[in-house]
Formats: sequence, C-alpha cells, structure tokens
Amino acid sequence: MQVPNPTPDESRRLAALYSYDILDTQAEQAFDDLVQLASYICNTPISMVSLIDSGRQWFKAKIGIDAQETSREFSFCAHAIHERGVFEIEDASQDERFQDNPLVLEDPNIRFYAGAPLITPDGYALGTLCVIDKKPGSLSDEQKDLLNRLATQVMNQMELRRKIKEEKTIRSALKQSLSLQKAIFDSANFSFISTDLSGTIHTFSAGAARMLGYPEEEIVGKTDPGIFHDPHEVVQRSIELSKEMDRMINPGFEAFIAQCRETKKPDEREWTYIRRDGSRFPVMLSITPVIQEDRIVGYLGVARDISETRMLQREREQMSEEILRANKLLEAELEEASIRHKHLVEASPEMIFSMELDGTIRSMNHRIKGLLGYEPDDIVGRNLLNFLGKDSGAFNFEGELLLDQLKSMTEARRRIEMTLPFITRGGNIIELNVFLDYVHLGWPIVFGRAAPMQHDVLSQFVLSASRELEIGNDIQLIDTISKSITETASRCLDEADRMGVTLGIRETLMNSIEHGNLGITFEEKARALEEDRYFDLVRHRLQDPAIRNKKIRVGFDYDQNRLIVRIADEGAGFDTEQMLSRNIHAEGERSRMHGRGIRITREMFDEIQYLGKGNQVELTKLFRISRDPKAE
Repeated sequence: MQVPNPTPDESRRLAALYSYDILDTQAEQAFDDLVQLASYICNTPISMVSLIDSGRQWFKAKIGIDAQETSREFSFCAHAIHERGVFEIEDASQDERFQDNPLVLEDPNIRFYAGAPLITPDGYALGTLCVIDKKPGSLSDEQKDLLNRLATQVMNQMELRRKIKEEKTIRSALKQSLSLQKAIFDSANFSFISTDLSGTIHTFSAGAARMLGYPEEEIVGKTDPGIFHDPHEVVQRSIELSKEMDRMINPGFEAFIAQCRETKKPDEREWTYIRRDGSRFPVMLSITPVIQEDRIVGYLGVARDISETRMLQREREQMSEEILRANKLLEAELEEASIRHKHLVEASPEMIFSMELDGTIRSMNHRIKGLLGYEPDDIVGRNLLNFLGKDSGAFNFEGELLLDQLKSMTEARRRIEMTLPFITRGGNIIELNVFLDYVHLGWPIVFGRAAPMQHDVLSQFVLSASRELEIGNDIQLIDTISKSITETASRCLDEADRMGVTLGIRETLMNSIEHGNLGITFEEKARALEEDRYFDLVRHRLQDPAIRNKKIRVGFDYDQNRLIVRIADEGAGFDTEQMLSRNIHAEGERSRMHGRGIRITREMFDEIQYLGKGNQVELTKLFRISRDPKAE
C-alpha cells in the first residue's frame, strides 16, 4: 500500500482549510444535495465531500456510507488532492497502490473511485468531491466534466458559508459596538451634543440631559450650545481667538468651533457649564469637527464634569502647602537645634570630641585649651593615646586600657566611663573623667566628653530622699539633669517614653532659664540665633547681678503609678492660657516657633500645671508599666 504524501505547501494548505471553520460541523442541506447529485450523475452508490485534515479525512456530506471520518493514511482523497483534474481508479484491487488498503480489503470494499479536488481561490486543494462503487468502473468525459463542475459548486458553497459567517461576526461586532456607543452616549458622566454648521443642536444625549437639567425636546432643533455657557467666558474666548487668528471672531457659536474648523482637529479646553437651575460647574469640553468626504458637515461636543477633579486638586494643593509649611517649620527647628548644638558644644565646660576606634581624633571643641592648653587644630588628626600620661616605663598602661575599652564598646554597644591622666601642654598631669559613646553612622565613630574630677552633686540629688536641687542659670546642666531624672524612673517607663520624658524636662528647664530667669524674649532669641550670637546674649544677661543670682529649683518624686517633676524659676512668668490656646496653624512660620518647648512638653507628659504666675511648672507622667520602684 502506498501511503499518501503531504502536499508541498501542506502547512499553508491546512491554514486555508482551518480558515473556513468547517471541520466537525453539522450536516448542511446544500452540501447533502451536491453529493446526492454527484452520485446520480456518476451512477455510484457512494458519494461524499471529503476534507483532508493533518491526520484524517473528514466527511462534510456523504451518501452510501456510515463512517464520518477515516485515517488519512488509508485515504484515496489524500492522493487526489495532488491532482488538478479528476483522480480516477477503475479497479483498486488491481492497483498496486491500493490493493492492500484496508478500505479495499474490508468495508466499504472500494473498487472504483473518482475524486475532483476542491480548490480554493488561492490554489490550495482542501479535499475532494468523490464517488465510489464496490465494483470496477469508469467515468465518461462528460461525467468527469460534471463532477468537476459540482466540485466547483462545493467550493462556492464553502466560500458562501464563510462569508455569511464573517458577516454575522461583523454584524455581531457592530451591534456590540453600537450598544457600547449608546452606553457611552447615555453615560451620566459625559455630555454629547452635536450641531450642524450653524450651531443648531441635532443630538442631545441622556447624559447631557441629566448633567444640564434640560429635557431633549426643549433643546434639539431649537437652540445652540450657547445657553449652557457663561457669556463672559465666551467673550473672553472670542477675544483670544481674534488675536491668535488676526481676524474678528464673533462672541457666539463661532467662539466654540473656530479653532477646530481651522485645524480640522479636536479643540479641548475647560469651560463653565450653567444648568437649567442656574448652578455652575466646570467641564472639560472637546469639540470635534464631523467630516464627510473631506468637508465639515457639523460638530460634536463631548463634555466631562471635572468638579470632583478640581476639588481633589484643591485638596492636593492645600495638602502640599501644609506639607511645605511643616517642612519649613521643621527646617527652622532643625536649624535652631543645629545652632544651639554648636554653641552648646563650644560653650560647654567639658572637653567634647569625636574619634575613631583606634583613638584618632576627628573633632574637638575649644574647651581643650582651658583644660590642657592645646588649640583644637593641634589635636585633630592625632591620636588621643599620645596625650595620656604614663609611668616612667615604656609601657603605656592607660593607652592599652583605653584601646581595650574601645574594643569592648563595639561589641557591647555600651557607654564607657573611666578616669584617665592627660598631659597638659606644660607637661603636667591632670586627671579627667571621660565618658565615651559608640555610634554607627554608616561608619563607626566614638563621641566623648571629659571634665575634671569633682563631687557629683547631681548623683546626690538623684539619690537623696528629698530629690530637690537648686541650680544657677547653667544651660550646660540641662541635659544631665533631664537624663538623670529619666534614668532614675526608667524601670517604670516604656522604652518609647524615656526619650520623650527627657525631652520634655529638658525643654521646660530651657524655658525656665532662657525666658524665665534670663528674661530673653522669643524675638530676642530668634534674632540672636539668626545672627549666630545666642551665647553672647546669654553671657551678657548673666553679667547683670540681678539676673545672675536668680535660681532654678528642680524636684521630682515617683511611685509605681506616676512620675512628677517640679521646676520653678524666679522670672516674671507669662500668660499660660494665652500661650496654650494659640492656633499655631494661623500664624506665620517665625511666630509658630514661639512656644515650641511648651508644645513639645504637652505632647510628652499626661498633665502639665502652671502655678503662681506661670513660673512654676508641675509635669506628671503616668506609667503604663505598673511596678513598685522600691522593690528594686
């Protein structure tokens, strides 16, 4: 048996077959009639329309046979599609190509076969119209001609079938498109209004009716779009267009369409629509010329209500302004903090410095000159170990001790407190209390401070039963006192609350010294900070004996439920009600800084009481951790 070969253009032939979408479809009368006619003309009991798929032959129409398909391997028609005329086998049992074919040896016991190919307009053979008999036979030339003609009719029927299906698809798509257009046209969010060349409205969508409040019957054919517009805007637009086009544009319908009539492109801009009830709202209106055969026959206006967009835009602008104000306020506070930090470091009675883990000094304040006799520039870049005293031997015990402590600091991330002997410029030895803190700012750095050994008054203050302390107007003590009180009560404070409590005490102490005892007003302080002379102002005030001798009294106590801190100064006081009730959002950026310390403290403590004339403050912090401090 000879197995039929694929056609030379098999992949394109199959693509053409599949484009007709006919395989595995139901029987159709037109095709059934053609096989009936072929069987009659050729005087055979069997006839069929056979389509050759990749691995089978499938019968679209058939007579005299029950099978719906057979394997392409055994197909006579798979041989016939290689021909361009009728392919005829008079006796398959005697033809070596087919004599052992199962379709010859078994049912339907084919002997005679004749098939005319089904050729597409592009020249691809999709299958055949064939006739079969169980006994040998042949066709006359007339029968062959008629069989070819019938095959052409089968192909015509397939073409017609495809076109009908394509038309159905197009109609379905068109119907869907029209439904979508109608849904868009009737959308409540859009207004569609079309006009003729003179401006008379021809269509007025349901969305336009809802948006503007006019019924369609009052508008269509009776008016132009000008009744929906602000006359002032129309006049302004006509003036603008007259200047742009260098000719007079009348303030009417022409003001809407002059631009798109000139360019034949959509003209989109914002307008104000006026409803029937007189209410106004902003729209984005796009006017497009309707063009037929290269000439404008009318205009279509599509408007979208942008009220919500404008509202959101205003809210965004307001939010941006608030963020900008907040950023400027934060920048001012950071600048003030930076200036204050700079002056605190330079005016500190302690030697303040930073260094690397090997002891190399990176920064140093001017206090070193008073303690050791060196200028900061003499020290920066050199190693701290070179300035430590040592015994008469060559071994620098203090230096090795310091390096060992620095190593342990990086591992435990803890503060180091130690006493070290320093060599002064004159060669003398002075012992300083040194406090070192490890910080990682993308690189490891150690911040340190050092001061001469003295009786620790603050420790006695914290540990004493009375917990009362009286100090002068020494700004440098503020941080130490604030931290000492917080650390004493830390076992009853959440980790998140400790920094806030320290900051609140610090700000209150700063207010008591600056604005209380020293009498520095907010404007005086702001100007001094701007001019980089804040500590000059403080020193000048302290030269006045009446101010210098004023004291700050600090006291605190705590139990398992709360911490109470009392701070009193000897200043003139202030109007606490006026300060606490201010609306800072209505004030300028500079004024908003006034009272910053009070506002910060109010955020950090649960209760603040101003007593006397405002120069006595009692701060109360409630503990979230219920714990008896005496038990520890």
